[in-house]
This record gives sequence, C-alpha cells and structure tokens, in this order.
Amino acid sequence: MNLGDELRRQELEAIRKNAMDPKLIETVKILTNLSLKDFYKNVDTEVTILWRTKE
Repeated sequence: MNLGDELRRQELEAIRKNAMDPKLIETVKILTNLSLKDFYKNVDTEVTILWRTKE
C-alpha cells in the first residue's frame, strides 16, 4: 500500500469515528427537525418521525 492509500484509509476511518459521535448525532436530529418544521406544517396530513436507535 502506498502512502496516498494509507492516508485516505486513515481519513475515512476518522470520518467514520466522528460520524458516530452521540453528540453529533443528537445535534443532527435537532437541526433536521428544525429545518423541516415548516415543511411539516405545510403537509396536508399527519407526519410522524421515528428515530431508530441502533442496537
């Protein structure tokens, strides 16, 4: 494996680890709900969002 491949592998591993940070996940859930709030209001039906936890 050359240096470029190794650096890419390390970068992808760091991205995976950071993406699983519980604080980041909670922040994304909050921001998603806020950004879609107006959309929910304009939908002519009931909208239910269920956040599934990975077990």
